[in-house]
Amino acid sequence: MIIIAGGTGRCRVLGVRCRVLGVRQKANPKPDARPTHPCPSQSPILNPPSTDIAIIGAGPQVLTLGIHLLQKKAAMRNRFVGIDPAGEWLHQRHHQFAALEIPHLRSPAVHHLDPHPAALHTFVEGRPDQLFPPYARPSTPRFRDFCQSVTQRWNLADRVLAGTVQHLELCWNVGRQRFRLSFADSRQLLARRVVLAIVDGTPPGQTGHGEFPRPIPAMVKDRPLAIALSPP
Repeated sequence: MIIIAGGTGRCRVLGVRCRVLGVRQKANPKPDARPTHPCPSQSPILNPPSTDIAIIGAGPQVLTLGIHLLQKKAAMRNRFVGIDPAGEWLHQRHHQFAALEIPHLRSPAVHHLDPHPAALHTFVEGRPDQLFPPYARPSTPRFRDFCQSVTQRWNLADRVLAGTVQHLELCWNVGRQRFRLSFADSRQLLARRVVLAIVDGTPPGQTGHGEFPRPIPAMVKDRPLAIALSPP
């Protein structure tokens, strides 16, 4: 489970190394120390205009994070949102598996996004031909069906926002520091915390007049990047 909190630490998401970065700020910063770009109080384009946790990405790591958040506290369901150009969970993953005609996963059936280790075995019960030796590796179509069932069971189908984040910056809103995410279509979203969970891509541009933790660690080719950003 990824830990989203202030301060600096380390965590893991499905074995992916990530880092929790804190932003230092004074309890009552002086007016001249604040960024000159305040957060917009309203956004007539995006509804809702703000969220507690904005997650850039909608792959298996993000879906697993969402499930763990709900496990910890059911009320978290309306406090986070994943962001993906297609607006749906695992879209890129499923598209790439189909394009490459991959028949089954490389990981055994116990490695999946559901918190219950035997969930995938139970899902394919009575259909042993859907698990390939060795190690009972699930077929690609059956794993996709399983992911859809997990999404429905945890009621997360509507927690993905369609869009592409092009810019990320720190700003001030009602005396508090927030992250402002700017989309390619000019929409904006305010977030208390931001999680970058992207694969082989480039993190959105950032500004913050020195308060923003940077540089953001460089991408490692073909490896997921998961970074949590949180002002105190």
